[in-house]
Amino acid sequence: MQGIPDQTPAANAGVNDAIAQAKRQLERMIDLTPQMMLLVDSKGTLIRCNRSLIELMEYEDFDEVLGRRLQELFPSDDPAGIQSLLDSRTGYAVQDVRALTRGGERRELRFSLINTGRDEAFRVVIVEDVTGANDRAVQVARSHKRDAVKALAGALMHRLNQPLTVIMVKAAMININIEKGAARPDEIKAALKEIMDLTMTMSEMLRKVEDARDYATEPYPGGGDILSLDC
Repeated sequence: MQGIPDQTPAANAGVNDAIAQAKRQLERMIDLTPQMMLLVDSKGTLIRCNRSLIELMEYEDFDEVLGRRLQELFPSDDPAGIQSLLDSRTGYAVQDVRALTRGGERRELRFSLINTGRDEAFRVVIVEDVTGANDRAVQVARSHKRDAVKALAGALMHRLNQPLTVIMVKAAMININIEKGAARPDEIKAALKEIMDLTMTMSEMLRKVEDARDYATEPYPGGGDILSLDC
């Protein structure tokens, strides 16, 4: 009858052959990839893996790992983490686990589970060694902050040093003239205006720093780069 799928043994055999062929292709891909890739069943038992697992976790050979559960292969303080990954039905899930190698070395591993989100006979797990990655990220962030502070300090010194020098010189000259009794009101007034203008100029520079939305640098005459206050 039209519209009813073929349930004959031949049709079922064709489906099974297609599944078996897909599984063989997946196993070949696991063997060839340099990244640690595992094929496990629905209970987390290892069906196939590449040599990366053997090397990283310091096992002797494939016979020592095949048929064992992931929690046994990657002993950790939190075995429930791996189980929660295996229980995922989202199609893609990630879990970080700290596991001990056979030699007693602690490694930080990132497990990525790939499936279709349904109860399947097998699923793929990719394992990435991220040991020290968080520490390196913190170090890089600190280095960037130091560079940013150095560039900002250089920019302020470069841009504010000249007007500050002029203000100091003007104030000193006014003070000398006052002490000598040679100060004239119009000269004092002009000097004070120039000092006020320079103060406003510095205030504008600081406002640019506060409102900066980008991090751009410019060459510094003495060497190195400083923060650009023109962006």
